[in-house]
Amino acid sequence: MKIELIKKLKSNSIQLPIWLGQLFAYYPYAYRPIIGKYYRVRKNEIALFNHLTLSERQDFIFQKMYSIVEYAIRNIPFYQKYYKAQGFSITDLKCFDDIKKIPIIDKKILLQYSLFERSNERVSKFLVNTGGSSGLTLSFYVQPSAIGHEWAHIHSMWKLLGFKASDLRLFMAGRNVIRNGVDYDFARHALTVDIYMPYDKIAPLLKKRLRKHPCFYLHGYPSVLSEFAEYCNTDIELLALLRNSLKGAFLSSEYPYPMYRDVIERVFHISTQSFYGHTERCIMAYECSKKFSYIPFQTYGFTEAIKNSNGNFDLIGTSYYNQASPLIRYNTNDVIDNPCFEGGILASFDILEGRSGQFILDSEGKKISLTGLIMGRHHPMFDLCRHIQVAQSKLGEAIIFYVPRDGVNFNPIETFDSKNVKIKFQFKELSEPIRTVSGKINLLVKQ
Repeated sequence: MKIELIKKLKSNSIQLPIWLGQLFAYYPYAYRPIIGKYYRVRKNEIALFNHLTLSERQDFIFQKMYSIVEYAIRNIPFYQKYYKAQGFSITDLKCFDDIKKIPIIDKKILLQYSLFERSNERVSKFLVNTGGSSGLTLSFYVQPSAIGHEWAHIHSMWKLLGFKASDLRLFMAGRNVIRNGVDYDFARHALTVDIYMPYDKIAPLLKKRLRKHPCFYLHGYPSVLSEFAEYCNTDIELLALLRNSLKGAFLSSEYPYPMYRDVIERVFHISTQSFYGHTERCIMAYECSKKFSYIPFQTYGFTEAIKNSNGNFDLIGTSYYNQASPLIRYNTNDVIDNPCFEGGILASFDILEGRSGQFILDSEGKKISLTGLIMGRHHPMFDLCRHIQVAQSKLGEAIIFYVPRDGVNFNPIETFDSKNVKIKFQFKELSEPIRTVSGKINLLVKQ
């Protein structure tokens, strides 16, 4: 029964009028069915963790890690086999410093085992899957309680921008089952916009909604919100409606490149907060006072930074609470920089490249980071384009796809800084950016 209800909520198949949803939004999450108990516990843990001493934080993490490792060895065939093959035993875990003895896993390792071998079929669960930028699709189970854990942490970080659970949001991301262009999502208490529909057709539908029900926060992909902001600059009435109520924007699922973020803040006169999370539910991190620097919730899962062979750091995560398909010391393959530690606990980090693979190869086979090449240089092209993307099919050659701003004509070669890079660039103009199936606009694309 719980699982069926969750599936209906996730698919927005439970239709309620927005006025009724607004009333329900004032009902505290701590007392809501299914998620309330877990929401309360996690909120209390977040508050407690912030006041613990360093040794107490280490003990908190150790107890959580020991518990999930012991559970996995007893109940999950994959961990029984894999840990035995790696020579690891629960008896190796005696203190916080022993956590590093637990073998690291990644998507490629997990895909060598069936979903049955990686899961406990006896617990209540629902199926999810992730492909990410790696293109490797991984299916696994999540327990209904995950929703309570998640919202407790989301509300804690969104509160930094003044968010309250009763605040209506305007959500613009990858959902494609949206009725009539603009729909009310009861489960998320948000107006959802069909990002595949032209904005000139969305605008009258949205204005009609916003006149009665103002939205206080934007939430979605930075690239899409930026594109929307550009359109709002051409629609005085829509811009005025949004400026009158908006307090901030929450940026998710993509790296918040300045070329997108700056437009959102400038057009709507608001602050933005980027946060990090993924389908695997191992890590959640958020910006606090410094942009592009993320603070991980060590109450959500254990977040680590492990140095890789390239001299950078991989982001490693453990889900404390998923007993359906546990992920323990899971390498997200996200590359990070500037990790700061307190007593062996990761306190903050910068995302260096987002998902691994955000690079191209020069004529000598050297990796060229797109973060540095595209975002680290001030290309005049940025002021002339709405979107810039990169593709590579041959060593030492790359194509720059660009979407010019309306009415702008220019020579792309003269506006792109390619000095000191051993790559031959070609340029191709597009009328619209290349999107993923979920509607994201990635920096690195395939031809």
